[in-house]
Amino acid sequence: MRPEVALPLRKHFDVESAAAYLGISKADLEYYLEEGMLRHALAMHDSEQTLVVYLRDLPDETRDNILGMRGQSPDLGKLRAIKLAAKVPRHACPEFLYVTNQQMARFQISEEFGSKEDQRCFLLSDLDGEPLTLWRDGRLHAEWLWKLTGSTLAGIRVTREELDRLSSPAEDSESAPTIEPETKAEEPGSPPSPFVFPNKPDETAITLVDYGNRYFKEKNQIPTLDQFIVYLLDHGSEIDFRRLNPEKNTNKGDMRYSLNGKLLAYRNMKRRFNTYLPSDNDQN
Repeated sequence: MRPEVALPLRKHFDVESAAAYLGISKADLEYYLEEGMLRHALAMHDSEQTLVVYLRDLPDETRDNILGMRGQSPDLGKLRAIKLAAKVPRHACPEFLYVTNQQMARFQISEEFGSKEDQRCFLLSDLDGEPLTLWRDGRLHAEWLWKLTGSTLAGIRVTREELDRLSSPAEDSESAPTIEPETKAEEPGSPPSPFVFPNKPDETAITLVDYGNRYFKEKNQIPTLDQFIVYLLDHGSEIDFRRLNPEKNTNKGDMRYSLNGKLLAYRNMKRRFNTYLPSDNDQN
């Protein structure tokens, strides 16, 4: 009888084997990917040449330039024109980085090579979901996603750690206690930005903090929550923000919104608003 062999655990899976690992159908797994509940994994090749800088650590101007390209599909030249400041914390690139379908749609560039089109993404996340940027030779780098052949995506990977995260979720971030936001150094002579990132911002936090500070810069005042929601609706085409079932005459507390495909109830908007706006700036 052949003795049992302790084989090394797999680090990543394709769609079929990932579905088998979770004991679900391929269609279910594709649904989780489509909805952003499960993230694609990018194996980082040539990572010794690539440095990671977390979005929260970038100077305000650099971060604004990067977020300002959201949804624009900028060309590679515009991307590489963004340079990294000297005194910014840098980290070695991990073996895998992560991206949701929603991130890909909003932070990607495309390059054509003959009859093929390759896509890259310039805002990714680590395993914990914290947004980060990649840099090579002091310039912003966009990492390859995969090659497109018609409408078929090839080379999709899902890591074991990501599958374990989905099957054994931590406390739901929507019902978790408020996260104490970080403070950021401001440029000398400029008024401090009232909205700040939490310790581990997701894409929703990035958008809300970004547009909260845009409101402040444009109007020179801190908005109330209702003013902020109106401002987001005015810029809805930029960030895919809309009110669900607007024809219904519902109470304010029952209103529901969609931000880049993520469902947000009014009470959740209020919790996030108060989290990103320190109490000494609170207008509600």
